[in-house]
Amino acid sequence: MSSVTGTMHFSIRQALRNPLTIDVLRKHNVMYLDKGLIVINKPSGLVSQGTIDEQKKEGTVQVAIDDIRPALGLKEGPFPIHRLDKPTTGTFILATTAVQAKALSRAFMHKESSDNIRRTAIKRYIALVYTGSPEIDRGVLNDLVRGAIKIDPSSNGLTTPVETIFSQTDINRFRLDLHTNINGRVSLWKEISGDFTPLDIDHELRRKRVAISQVDILSSSAQHPIALVGMRLYTGIKHQLRVTLASHLKIPVLGDELYGQGFEESLLPPKLVPPNKLMLHASSVSLQRFKNKKPFWFHICARPPQEFLDICHRSGIDVPLPLRNGGVWYDTENVANIIKWDDEYDKNFMEDTSGVFAVEGAWLSTM
Repeated sequence: MSSVTGTMHFSIRQALRNPLTIDVLRKHNVMYLDKGLIVINKPSGLVSQGTIDEQKKEGTVQVAIDDIRPALGLKEGPFPIHRLDKPTTGTFILATTAVQAKALSRAFMHKESSDNIRRTAIKRYIALVYTGSPEIDRGVLNDLVRGAIKIDPSSNGLTTPVETIFSQTDINRFRLDLHTNINGRVSLWKEISGDFTPLDIDHELRRKRVAISQVDILSSSAQHPIALVGMRLYTGIKHQLRVTLASHLKIPVLGDELYGQGFEESLLPPKLVPPNKLMLHASSVSLQRFKNKKPFWFHICARPPQEFLDICHRSGIDVPLPLRNGGVWYDTENVANIIKWDDEYDKNFMEDTSGVFAVEGAWLSTM
């Protein structure tokens, strides 16, 4: 479990009183920060791996890191603790100190040994997928619908915990053997294992990994063969969600030019999907943390990009408010309005009796 204790010597309240600090944070899509972590709503195209090479840092998260450190008065870091693919958008977490980075990195470790995986970090994604392929197993597709939690899309996002929107059962949990070739291309093992010679098979088996994912259809369009799916990662294999959707379920992510090629999308309106945009969004991360030495569940949810929401609107797909607007929950309480950085923040901070401000969190709203 991660802790908010450690070598932290900066004050969130003091740093945010400087308008220039706010400008830096908004420039880099920071939506939340507290003593232990900083959360960015990562845009498409940003490389989530830092670099010490000044000539290569443009287009990477290192630019944000180097700007945020002095803006907040940090003595080190901040440190990325996980990765998102370059075209994937959404929740991306940095630790404020090396101590926090070590604790949070342990929370993001993945295991492949069992379906009963117990990890601290829970990563949930949403995606828009194409459901018009004749290769789809309609029985499986119906199971994806039945496994999802039924929720009124207009339900109050201030009271609905984001994690309850995603299925709590394992009805649609998929365990797949994936193979990553020397060029980084990921495939279903069952589809390519027969291509290897007896001399190669032992070597290629070392490139095989077990990928476990939960996939449920949250909403679908009556106008176009498109659906909104919710997913949870149980392992951290490269491209595992994209391959599970495209190669196994035959419902590729819209805009996936790597794994979605070969699917007939002529039933979609022209220009519905913007070019070079992958409709895969890291919607939320949940972590078990501590405040006042007591554990609590921290849930952070990032608003999807506008082009994602525009496709939903044009296709008649309902997106539940917590997923649409984003927010931050401490256990089941959406505290975004309480800890929102505005004229009421100091007043709420001083009058806090429930411990909401124990981690000195600040919600900068969606960007």
